Amino acid sequence: MSMGLRHKIKYRLIDVSKKLLPKENIGKSLKNFQKTVSAGGLSRPDNFEDKIEIIIPCYNHSKYLGDAYQSIVSQTWKDKPITITFIDDNSTDSTPKIVQSIQKHKTKNNIRYIRNKQNLRQWACINKVVKASQNDLFMILNDDDMLMPDALEKTVKTYQKHQDIYMLGAHSLWFDKVTTLPKHKIKNIDDIRLTIHTPEMTRKYKQLNDLNMTHSSSSFFKSAWATVNGYTPKERRINSAANEDRDFQMRVNAVAAVGVYYDYPLAYWRTDSSHGKNY
Repeated sequence: MSMGLRHKIKYRLIDVSKKLLPKENIGKSLKNFQKTVSAGGLSRPDNFEDKIEIIIPCYNHSKYLGDAYQSIVSQTWKDKPITITFIDDNSTDSTPKIVQSIQKHKTKNNIRYIRNKQNLRQWACINKVVKASQNDLFMILNDDDMLMPDALEKTVKTYQKHQDIYMLGAHSLWFDKVTTLPKHKIKNIDDIRLTIHTPEMTRKYKQLNDLNMTHSSSSFFKSAWATVNGYTPKERRINSAANEDRDFQMRVNAVAAVGVYYDYPLAYWRTDSSHGKNY
């Protein structure tokens, strides 16, 4: 299996576009959501570093899985073994074969493979993994994206430094058809600015991008996931234009503080292969 990257890079910051939304008041929707849940179950577990899991939802992107996995192997943070879970949403390509090949690699990490008997969509795949897991902190990596080398390191250190946040995200660098990726200048955590969104701020949200992070590299504690009842299907989201990731992020923010690195990327986001908001 080739781990190499075979296309041409496009190096730029994530474009935060203001798309037209249905006539739904996001702030009001989040305020109403706050009334339906109790934050009493929120808790930051001790020693969460011992129970970290990266979830890779897979669907017909077998040719990118080697790159996604290699970006995890190349992380600067190697203090503890982690769990890497490939959740295959009944792919029709060679995803099973590729993951089985990855599982043969010698590693201290726990590599798991789950294959759905039928297509459940990404939101349900993530819920399935988190619900069954004994881990505390989860990071998402879409099967066609890659993590920055210091994504785990920044994530762990940020949660250690900011005891009040329950979710962390960042922006990404876009690419398509790459041969080599541009160098990522790793900075000390004290040299990058973290913006913290409190639950009170959500009542003033007007755009879905008022809280903006790339799904890949975003992370959350299981207690936050449980408090908001996980990811949701389209018909139950706070705004009918919201993808599963932004809806989940905003609902978590409605009950807990969320940190975002708007000026520091933690992932590479592939622009020419995404499934789109209907997946």
